Amino acid sequence: MKRNMSGRCKVVLVFLSFFCLLQTVSAKPLTLPLDKRPEWLRRGGIVMAGSWEPLPFRVMRDSNGKITVPTESQIKNYRYEHSRQMLAELKALGVNFIMSHCYKGMGLKTEKASMAEAAEFSRLCHEEGFRIGVYNYSGSFLWEPFFKEVPQAKDWVLLLEGGSCATYPRAKYRYYWNRNHPDAQAFYKPIIKFAVEEIKADLLHFDNYHYHGPGFDDNSIERFRNYLQDNFSAAQLSKMNIDDVSNVRPPSTSAKGTLLHRVWLKFVTESMTQSYYQISRYARSLRSDILIENNPVGVRDKIYAPIDRGRMLAGGEAFWHEGHGVSYDKNKNRLRCNIRTYKVARKMNNMAFLYTTTPLEMAESMAFNLDCLGCICWFEYGKIVVKPGSDKPISSELAPFIRFFKDRTDILRFTEVIADTAILRNF
Repeated sequence: MKRNMSGRCKVVLVFLSFFCLLQTVSAKPLTLPLDKRPEWLRRGGIVMAGSWEPLPFRVMRDSNGKITVPTESQIKNYRYEHSRQMLAELKALGVNFIMSHCYKGMGLKTEKASMAEAAEFSRLCHEEGFRIGVYNYSGSFLWEPFFKEVPQAKDWVLLLEGGSCATYPRAKYRYYWNRNHPDAQAFYKPIIKFAVEEIKADLLHFDNYHYHGPGFDDNSIERFRNYLQDNFSAAQLSKMNIDDVSNVRPPSTSAKGTLLHRVWLKFVTESMTQSYYQISRYARSLRSDILIENNPVGVRDKIYAPIDRGRMLAGGEAFWHEGHGVSYDKNKNRLRCNIRTYKVARKMNNMAFLYTTTPLEMAESMAFNLDCLGCICWFEYGKIVVKPGSDKPISSELAPFIRFFKDRTDILRFTEVIADTAILRNF
C-alpha cells in the first residue's frame, strides 16, 4: 500500500535525517547479550518491590527541605523495613527482587550510616533468596548539606539560561549537577564502587535521566565550543552565523528551530548518552555481569532532548517508566497503554521497569516485556502499598498473575516479539 506522507511526517524525517548526518557517538553498545546475562535473571525474571529512599533523605523530604533528625517512630519502622520479617511478607507476595537505596545526594558523611545499612540489608536479601538493585544517584544533590561537605561542588551545578540553578521539580532544595563535569564524575566513582563491591548489588539504578542535559554553566559552554570546533568546518560554522567559536554560547529558547539550536540539541543528547556509557563502563570494570539501568521515563512519539533512547539504552539492560497505567479514556475514545515503551525496550534488549499494580498492567507486561513483571509494590517504613505516595494496599487479584509469571517462565523466557509495528485505528 502506498500512502502520501503528511507535512508533519516530512518535517520529522528531515529533522531526524539532520541528526543522523551529525552523528558523532559511535561507541560500541554495552548492553549485555541475552545469553551473557546472569543466570538468575533468565531463570526467574524480576518481580520487584521498591523502597529506595534512605532515612536522612526521607526526613528532609518530609520536612520540605529542612535538615532535621528522624523520630523514634521513623527509626523503628525503618529498621523493620530492613528486617527478615519484612522480607518474609514480600516473599509471600511473590517478590524476588528488591530495589533498595545506596546514595541519594546528601554527602558521604551524611549518608554514611544509611549506606552501611544498605550493605547489611543486601546481605540479608541475598541470604533470603532475593536479588537486589540499588539507587546510586538521582542526578541532583541536596545542596545545603552537600555543599558543607564538598564546597567545590558549587562548580558542578547546572545553570539555566539567565544563570539560575537548575532545581528539582517541587523540591527547590535539590540542584541538578552536570553529569559530564569530570570532577563530579570522579566524586561518584567511589559510590559506584561501594555499590558493586560492598553492597554487592545485582543492578545499579541511575535516576532522572530525562531532566537537564548540559546547560549554561562554564563547563557546559566549554564542552559545546569544543564540540563545534571538533565536528564542523569553517564553512558549516558560518552557516550557523559563527565566526569565532570561542565566543559561542548555548542558543536561547528564542533561537528554537535554527541550525545552531538543532546542533545544540544533538550535543545535549550525546552528552547524556556519554555520561551513561561512562557509568556503565566503570561499573563493568568492577564486575562484568552487573546490570545497569536508568530512568529516562516512558517512550514518547519522537526524540525529545536531552534523551535519545536509540543511543542511550545501549548503555544498559533496563530503564524506568514511571508514567501512567493502562486505562481507556471514554471522553477521548482513546486507549492509554505502555506498549510503545515495551516495544522500544524489546528492540534495545532492555527490560522496562513499570509499576504493575492491576491485573491488566501485569497482563500487558507479560505480553510485551522482557524478563520482568514490573514493580508490584512499595514498602516504605514497612507499610506495603501499590506505589510511592499512595496509601492503597496491594490487591489480592494480583496473586494469580504473579504466580503465573513465576511458575511459567518456561513459556515466557527466550521469546521474541513477532509484530514490529501495530497501527490502531477507529472507523
